[in-house]
Amino acid sequence: YLTYMMKRLDFCNKWISWILECLHRSTVSILVNGSPTEEFIPQKSLRQGDPLVPFLFTIVVESLTGLMRMANSKGKFAGYQVGEKKVSISLLQYAYDIIFIREVTMENVITVKCLIRSFELTSGLKVNFHKSSVGISSVKNSLTERYADLLNYKSLHFPFSYLGLPIGALTRSLVT
Repeated sequence: YLTYMMKRLDFCNKWISWILECLHRSTVSILVNGSPTEEFIPQKSLRQGDPLVPFLFTIVVESLTGLMRMANSKGKFAGYQVGEKKVSISLLQYAYDIIFIREVTMENVITVKCLIRSFELTSGLKVNFHKSSVGISSVKNSLTERYADLLNYKSLHFPFSYLGLPIGALTRSLVT
């Protein structure tokens, strides 16, 4: 699937072969008491924490962006409009985090569930439900719980911290 996505994103064949070479033919050495061991071929594939993983994940998860564009074009999930030019934002991605942005309706929650399931089926990746959560602003906690149950995620209550920033907290007034 990674190869497919790199081709879809117009990566040149040389670059694709370099990436695949790193994945399939690499050897590793471990430092023991400051000295490298003899090189060996790892028995397991990439794991989270490998320096290539965030880059490769970004390539693969781009297909979720494509699914979102398709849902937008069919009127199934329109993004939230911001700024003077009314730029539509429906999906934010940072590292391993994905944030869907939209008015909260049962139809939108079902659309998100379908998008995530479609992504899982096409990519072979699985969402870790133990690390996933749903946070919905401007609704009662009971509705957040209901939608979280539907998606099989934990519910996230406001305010919470994301990347060290308070989300949903009242901001302090600036005094000049």
